Amino acid sequence: QEQRKKALRNDPNRSGKRKLLQLERLQKLHLLYERGSLKKCLLSYYLLVTEDQRLKLLSWMGSGLASNITKPSLDELNELPLRLAKIPRDCGVGGDKGFSGIKYDLPNCNEVVTPPQIANSKKERLSKDQIESEVPITTVRAPCETVFKRVDNEAVMKEKVPYWIIPWLPHGHALAHGEANLCRPLRFPGRNSIVGDDYWNNKKKYTRISQPYQAGHAISTSTRRQCKKCKQGGIVEFCSTCSKWYHNDCHS
Repeated sequence: QEQRKKALRNDPNRSGKRKLLQLERLQKLHLLYERGSLKKCLLSYYLLVTEDQRLKLLSWMGSGLASNITKPSLDELNELPLRLAKIPRDCGVGGDKGFSGIKYDLPNCNEVVTPPQIANSKKERLSKDQIESEVPITTVRAPCETVFKRVDNEAVMKEKVPYWIIPWLPHGHALAHGEANLCRPLRFPGRNSIVGDDYWNNKKKYTRISQPYQAGHAISTSTRRQCKKCKQGGIVEFCSTCSKWYHNDCHS
């Protein structure tokens, strides 16, 4: 019980001092990733995307790691969302059939895209058209399922869990997610990416892409795939009839 209380007291959101320690640790990790001392992974990209916000907070809190940043006013600081509130308001989420209808249970009421449901899964089966229509959904979900699998590989999350371990499951879950974040993504960031593909090769001087943020897009479009007809990139759309990806003017 005392160990559990100690773990809860170490929550970085428990106090300003704990939060400052967390932000400074993240910034030091970010600098190591940028120097090429550590291999690029999910965590490194997250730290890169959130660098501006993190430096503002560090400057406001008086950290020496942000001494070259002008101290912002309190109104200029961004909110610090927690858990599911981290999902931007204009971004949809994907899930399996068990997550159907949870839109209004999410903090930002995000759209939830799930495969079609059937009345009796034991007796009925999806039609060919329904299966093909799921391809864009399952394609987007694949990287998430990979992360879930990596989390489930943690020993404390496997097999039958004894009663005495149950109080520790939240901490084991957090540890497993932390370890999963040290892996490379199954699918690299798409149209909103701020780096080129050479970033993932652990290069110090990688390609930086300056672009305005774009709101969430339909899962039936992609910028990472090639058109099946002309073999070129760009914005391609999924054809549920052919189960392939084409440019709008390459396929009718």
